[in-house]
Amino acid sequence: MAASAPAGAELLAIRDLRVTFRAAGRDVHAVRGADLSVAEGETLAVVGESGSGKSVTMMAALGLLPENAEVSGSIRLRGRELLAMDERALRSVRGAEIGVIFQDPMSSLNPVHTVSRQIAEAIRAHADVSRGAAHARSVELLGEVGIPDPRTRADDYPHQFSGGMRQRVMIAMALACGPRVLVADEPTTALDVTVQAQIVDLVDRIRRDRGMAVIWISHDLGVVAQLADRVTVMYAGRVVEQGPCADLFDAAVHPYTAGLLRAMPRLDAPAGSPLEVIPGSLPDPETQPEGCVFAPRCDHAHDPCAAARPALLPLAAGGGHAVACHRSGELSAVVGRPLPARVGPTLRAGTDNVRSHDAPAAAPPAAAPPAAAPAPAAATPPVVVALEELRVHYRGRGSWRRAAAPVRAVDGVTLDLEHGRTLGLVGESGSGKSTLARALLGLEQPSGGTVAFGGRVLDSMSAAGLRDLRRTAQMVFQDPAASMNPALRVEDVVGEPLRINRRGSAAEQRARAAELLEVVELPRELGRRYPHQLSGGQRQRVAIARGLALDPQVLVCDEPVSALDVSVQAQIITLLSRLQAELGLSLLVISHDLAVIRTIAHRVAVMYLGRIVELGGRDDVFGRPRHPYTRGLLDAVPVPDPHRRSRPAPLAGDPPSPVAPPPGCRFHERCAFARPGLCDTTPPPLEEQRPGHWTACHLADEIAASSAPDPAHAATG
Repeated sequence: MAASAPAGAELLAIRDLRVTFRAAGRDVHAVRGADLSVAEGETLAVVGESGSGKSVTMMAALGLLPENAEVSGSIRLRGRELLAMDERALRSVRGAEIGVIFQDPMSSLNPVHTVSRQIAEAIRAHADVSRGAAHARSVELLGEVGIPDPRTRADDYPHQFSGGMRQRVMIAMALACGPRVLVADEPTTALDVTVQAQIVDLVDRIRRDRGMAVIWISHDLGVVAQLADRVTVMYAGRVVEQGPCADLFDAAVHPYTAGLLRAMPRLDAPAGSPLEVIPGSLPDPETQPEGCVFAPRCDHAHDPCAAARPALLPLAAGGGHAVACHRSGELSAVVGRPLPARVGPTLRAGTDNVRSHDAPAAAPPAAAPPAAAPAPAAATPPVVVALEELRVHYRGRGSWRRAAAPVRAVDGVTLDLEHGRTLGLVGESGSGKSTLARALLGLEQPSGGTVAFGGRVLDSMSAAGLRDLRRTAQMVFQDPAASMNPALRVEDVVGEPLRINRRGSAAEQRARAAELLEVVELPRELGRRYPHQLSGGQRQRVAIARGLALDPQVLVCDEPVSALDVSVQAQIITLLSRLQAELGLSLLVISHDLAVIRTIAHRVAVMYLGRIVELGGRDDVFGRPRHPYTRGLLDAVPVPDPHRRSRPAPLAGDPPSPVAPPPGCRFHERCAFARPGLCDTTPPPLEEQRPGHWTACHLADEIAASSAPDPAHAATG
């Protein structure tokens, strides 16, 4: 990615912004005096944990907060005060001068209207043009954001687009009226790494071409490092640090910023290096401490931190780097070296001002143990689950004239899961990862092949045998909230498997549920709450506790950290690793985040269009990849280093349809190394081309000899 051009005049300036939500006699202070600005041609990244006030700040600028929100301070767009405008005037600003890309395009697009109609509607809301002219402009915009064959696809509906294409439609809609400021609120959170790279490059190219200002809200620090000119770090409704992107990544001063950076899984870190967990969580917005709001979680807090709130002040070095920390002078002088832990009485001893959230308030601040277990001994662990030529085909849609072609979701997968080890499964959406996991657990009926648990074949089991199997193999779903009954208390959610399997009395089940909450590092009293009263990290811990209720041997985790903040993500990764070490669990972890897989997995399987294309040890797959698809995935991972913004072009296009996969190698249509007459005609077998390293590629040796992976992705420790 090219370096950003120097920023121009200030376009949007937010000063002393305060947002309070008033409901049921309570005042929830979401933003408490935030200051930030963005200039023409500049990208400002706003980062921080969920609940820190990032999105609320931007929604206040757009005038999209609910009626119970009380907003004060100043929000000026090109010198005009937005807070003084009435709703009619704000409508003329939204879309025309400030465009917005929301996190979930499917919930923002109308499912009953074509995409061109929705873009044209945005155009006609701000310009006096005919329907035909608006439609023609919408087709142009779809082409500009990279929708293939835009004239035809313009008449499609949102459900006919992939996730990445829907996000491109949202970008086209946001650009429809040529805004000067573009607000992107977590636009790549749920996307594959390849699609994420495409969207990041697209937004940055449009910014350069149009000279817009971009405000990028994200918890993905790798993307921020590749995209941002400046970074604003928010915590509990306040700005705690801001400055040039390179300064924050090279020399973060505030302990919260430094903690976020150390908690981030990285492909360029030595294998097995620890993730630092930030203990505790955000304070309750109703009862924040008088002093520094981060003090209860800070290793460097001393008496003044509890007594007075630090102001956001520039560092002596200048350069636009400002920090809100009483010890900023000491910390900036020893960047990269830890200060002595705690001066004066610890502030973490009391919990009056801190909710017990994603980790107990008294958790030690030391770095977590390595997430991935040490290298195994020479003896190969026993196989717990064996998949042999597993196929899961669904009946497709046909017509009265012809039969439907099957959807080949999983198409001949052979794979082993070993005792006490973690197998990471990666690949783009639609590659068959989740279907494979459901078939492994007997939740999908295989169309062919076998699934064997300890020598017992799934298809040959009786109903009683399947019930026994499900006691030994459990699943942690991607969205824990959707997998929990909202009418049940947390203790009942955790104890549900015990009731279904009639394990013990009601009192014994409650006691076991309380014990499991402690196992996943949640306080017992949390069991009396309901799922909606928990944070995202807490709900994921509850889902893990429920998965452990029947003492399983196998835990299948489907995207367990995809929607979590980097700090909570580190807590969950560390928790899973600890549970594996203590309980001897075998883990199958599915993720599109390759840095997470490299941190936690022992072996890695790369899946593409229903088949495994590469399989091997973590260090072999990430350090010495032999399949071009694996290389493409690794090249797409954003490097958390603002000094290294050049990277190979991301993989183009989407995977082909599993209804009609290409002949020969299924990846050949997207492969830069494909050889006509070979790759497009003959399917490559999955072969052990190096000891323990399997690849399905005709040209694996040639590719390995002719190129090397990005050094930033090849650290193997």
